[in-house]
Amino acid sequence: MEKNTYFNIAAVERDTGVGKDTLRVWERRYGFPTPIRDVHGERLYSQMELEKLRLVQRLMNQGHRPGKLMALDMSALSLMLNVQDVSIENDAEIIAILKKHHTADLHRYLNNLLIEQGLARFVTESLANMNTQIGDAWMRGRLAIFEEHAYSEQVISLLRSAISQMGFEVVAPSVLLTTLPGEEHTLGGLMCEALLALNQVSCVNLGAQTPVVEINAAVRAHQADILCLSCSAAYPKNQLLQSLTELRNLLPESVHIWVGGQGVPRTKLPVGIKAIRAFTELAITLEAWRDK
Repeated sequence: MEKNTYFNIAAVERDTGVGKDTLRVWERRYGFPTPIRDVHGERLYSQMELEKLRLVQRLMNQGHRPGKLMALDMSALSLMLNVQDVSIENDAEIIAILKKHHTADLHRYLNNLLIEQGLARFVTESLANMNTQIGDAWMRGRLAIFEEHAYSEQVISLLRSAISQMGFEVVAPSVLLTTLPGEEHTLGGLMCEALLALNQVSCVNLGAQTPVVEINAAVRAHQADILCLSCSAAYPKNQLLQSLTELRNLLPESVHIWVGGQGVPRTKLPVGIKAIRAFTELAITLEAWRDK
């Protein structure tokens, strides 16, 4: 990866999930990042600064304070995440397959796993682990965005096909799935839909980035019992908490709100919001709803 590449502040915000105002405050308060200026006086951030900001954001999502992180170098930050700087030869098998850029091989590998393991195990074990491995590889600069997208599209295609082939008698609850504005990642929601379908749950999946007022309207229109939101690690925590509070105030008390994904903060969530911190928790939470 080229280390002399520079990014404007909007690109850094999109990549890391750190807001523009926050970047400016950190620059003044902590002396990091230290962007250069272009001919128009606009900030430009280096590739190394971008990579460090990714690490800082992930650690903040785990509860660390920014002031303690800024003084640490990349090695120390990586150790805190338990990410080892290894070569591609030692990376997970899925990373090696992605680096070959053979779509047919990638499809065959994933499809074989699905057939061998069955949908439930494929989602809760293999996909959950591979998603983490791919996220870490991307964070270390060992995986390009287009390679991550190739993986996501193959998995999405497999899951949609598996869900469409299911035939079952629908049992309550009815669930509406989506992501909040600014959250482009839909894979987590589709994984939830697959697991819910295995439990005879009828789902309406709205895809990505549904405005809060439209989520409220959709829940009421579809008479959903549960709203299920997915959130990636890069999603701004304050924005998530604000949106969850707004939704809780808008929706009837009878509608449960579940939120899952790496972006769910470890701190206490607003009253009436259930955190799903692992895919294995989904069936347990569903059973508890049915037993209520």
